[in-house]
Amino acid sequence: MPGILIIDDDADLREMIALLLSRSGDAVLEAADGVQGLQLAAERRPDVILLDVMMPGLDGHEVLRQLKATPGTADIPVIMLTAVSAMRYVLPLLAGGARDYIVKPFEPNALVDRVHRLVAGQAPEANAAQEAGGPADTSQGSLFIVAYRQQWQTDLLVHRLGARGRLMVTDNGLEALALVLSYHPTALLAGLDLDGIGGEDLVRRVRETRGVDETYAVGLAKAPASAAEKLRLTSAGFDDFLAVPPSKVDVEELLRRAARPRVTFAHVRDNVVVLAVVSLESSAALQRLRDAVVDFLRAKLGRFVIDLSYASGSRAATKVLLPFYTYLLERGVGIRLVVPEPGLRAELAEGAPQIEVYPSVEEAILGWL
Repeated sequence: MPGILIIDDDADLREMIALLLSRSGDAVLEAADGVQGLQLAAERRPDVILLDVMMPGLDGHEVLRQLKATPGTADIPVIMLTAVSAMRYVLPLLAGGARDYIVKPFEPNALVDRVHRLVAGQAPEANAAQEAGGPADTSQGSLFIVAYRQQWQTDLLVHRLGARGRLMVTDNGLEALALVLSYHPTALLAGLDLDGIGGEDLVRRVRETRGVDETYAVGLAKAPASAAEKLRLTSAGFDDFLAVPPSKVDVEELLRRAARPRVTFAHVRDNVVVLAVVSLESSAALQRLRDAVVDFLRAKLGRFVIDLSYASGSRAATKVLLPFYTYLLERGVGIRLVVPEPGLRAELAEGAPQIEVYPSVEEAILGWL
């Protein structure tokens, strides 16, 4: 009976893989970390090892190195489990002696088939990503695209993000744009200095493309962004900023913010901040709008046009905004609403005359010039 050793610190994933393989008649061994995995591999000599890349303590790279350096385990076929499909991360695994790799999340039957091919002594089928020279299937779960040039800092960011979803990595802005358009990622994390096109142009093009324009865009910089830099990058379409190399806390906080609803597209025209509201359907969305306004106020910009032309339900969004509008007005902040519906504009003019309402952004801005 074949023996399969699973080395992975994720207990739920180990349980799922063990269940899949046991249903196929395989004997399964489990190790929760690299040290235990090396010990079981030496003692039990399994037919195949499934080895996770990102683990605390001894990671998959080091476990693989020690397996291949030990006579009793060097010949055991190893399949790497990785969250990253970029070939510059996969090739060192194959060069280090791994026979195959599988990108998480994976299709269950495909994993069982790959394991059994190695048990039978067959060569693994060409991995889809390796064969095509591109990324593996990305149809499930969170997907992060990282576009950055400095490799060791990218490696650390990948390590921090890898446990939270799948990743595609590039240092080229045009390639990053192609990946965004093809795979509609959860988030794009982009440096400003990229080959092909820079990070600002990359995000502008994403914002101009229907279908991917709501991708959460994060600017990567070597130091915390200044107020002026935040203003420029927010105007280009960035939602957030992250100093690299990031700490674990920085990444966790970023992911928490990214989970909140994306509420506005911001740009600056003639020193007037235009916030195009997409949704205000939750308290988190309203909080996000408040945060955006605070950032611009810190950058010494105090005139705002809130555009409800794109909001899902202008009437409901207006009701949600009224207390916030009044709060800012009382503190001397210049603020105007753009409401496209003539009937709603008339209601506001009659019921809340303190609110300046305009039919278009252009007319709202012209009133200040």
